[in-house]
Amino acid sequence: MLADERTLPSPPLLTPLRTERLRALRGLAQREWLVILLLAAWAAFIFFWRLDGPGKYIYDEVYHAFTGNLMVQNDPAVYEWWQSTSTLQDHIEGTQYEWTHPPLGKLIIAGSIWLLGNNSLGWRFTNALFGVVCVLLMYALARVLFRDRLLATLAAALLSVEGLMFAESRIGTNDIFQLAFLMAAFVCFGIFLLRTPWRGMGWLFATGAFLGLALGTKWPAMYSIILLAAVAFIRGVWPQRQPAASEPPALEIAPEAPPAQAHWSIPSRIAYLASTAVALIIIPAGLYIASYIQMFLQKHTIAPGYDQIGPISFGSITLGPSTLPDSGWWSMFVGEQWQMWHYHTTLTAGHPYYSKWWEWLLDVRPVFYYVDRSEGYVANTYNLGNPLLYWAFPIAIVLSCWLVWKKRDPRLALVLGAFAINWLPWALSPRGMFFYHFLPAVPFLVLLVACCLTWLWRRPEPKWQRVAGIYVAVVFFSFAFFYTQLAAWPVPEWYAAIHYWLPTWQ
Repeated sequence: MLADERTLPSPPLLTPLRTERLRALRGLAQREWLVILLLAAWAAFIFFWRLDGPGKYIYDEVYHAFTGNLMVQNDPAVYEWWQSTSTLQDHIEGTQYEWTHPPLGKLIIAGSIWLLGNNSLGWRFTNALFGVVCVLLMYALARVLFRDRLLATLAAALLSVEGLMFAESRIGTNDIFQLAFLMAAFVCFGIFLLRTPWRGMGWLFATGAFLGLALGTKWPAMYSIILLAAVAFIRGVWPQRQPAASEPPALEIAPEAPPAQAHWSIPSRIAYLASTAVALIIIPAGLYIASYIQMFLQKHTIAPGYDQIGPISFGSITLGPSTLPDSGWWSMFVGEQWQMWHYHTTLTAGHPYYSKWWEWLLDVRPVFYYVDRSEGYVANTYNLGNPLLYWAFPIAIVLSCWLVWKKRDPRLALVLGAFAINWLPWALSPRGMFFYHFLPAVPFLVLLVACCLTWLWRRPEPKWQRVAGIYVAVVFFSFAFFYTQLAAWPVPEWYAAIHYWLPTWQ
């Protein structure tokens, strides 16, 4: 009679071999450089694959990419708010000079066009590259603030499959550049906070430099400047403490060790406050002005009737109106700032994809960047956020607030503050708004979700590990499901229709 199979001995070397392989996999996972390399490779694959399609301008590329190409040619008209492309001999329908934002983002696109040519790959290449950088900066930010590899890996992986971030990494506009510079600024600022003020001062100056680059790309970067400057100045008047030599990760159950008191004299406080003003006010302002260097080196003649600026109102304070004195570099710079201010404060023309600031948090009204229908097939480029990720944002915000209250953790509070400062000011915006204005707040929300998932994963009850693991898998599956709608992949119309879960998504 045959023996019960359950009593048969395991084949020799099977268990030791399996154990050795598991140990090898764990060893590889502990090699941080390999984790970073895999994240970069994954992000590069999904952002660059089929990047050149569609092979024509889509959505606001008719402004940004078109202007970037003219910047390569050093055309002064791109800075002259009175010019129109309709007068061009080779006018392309729908295109227009883009002067409503600072020039740095368009100059970056111009560099890509100069390198790869005036084609769809040329004007999108740096966007995809900066998208990869954002994923790596997400890892760096989580690693710096929380010193937790699992959390950092999870945050970076989740950001790579966030739909709005994905779409902005594959279109030749300026939003992804602002995001990358802002994230780099927060990484540097996180390092600064974890050091004594003078040991970390170099990182504060680096923070100011990245904030200046972000401001030279889009004005909303000023919100982050306000937040980080406030935190840095408060540090100069608050009782200074030395970071503890060995602090546990913020989300561990163990309480954080109290930091030791450090010496902080009045002269050193004054010097610190002065240095902070230089780092977070003077340097960003200087880099913002420097972003117009191409305009300063060109010759311009302001057209009659376009030399009026103002009035500009700030509450009860009104400046102007006044007349630009000449067509020199300073008059051009001042005139450009006025025109941008006037445009963004008076833009009331209707648009089918306008959305309200509070709708962004729930992924209610995304924007179609490209639609092509032919013979029963449709190809869409849609900046729909990953819904399974977005609908967890409110939960993550509430849970993070509870964790901040319970653990008194300033690092998690900084992440919450970064999200709030890049979202709430839009509630006061006088202009029509689009979903992509939410982009600078998204990485911080993703980081909050990763913090909560890591906290659940480390709960003593095994069921919470399963909940966290299943949720991450569902988020990745959601990205795969919506990929065709994000990347202009032609699919049958019936298949595209099943992606419109909400009426406002159509």
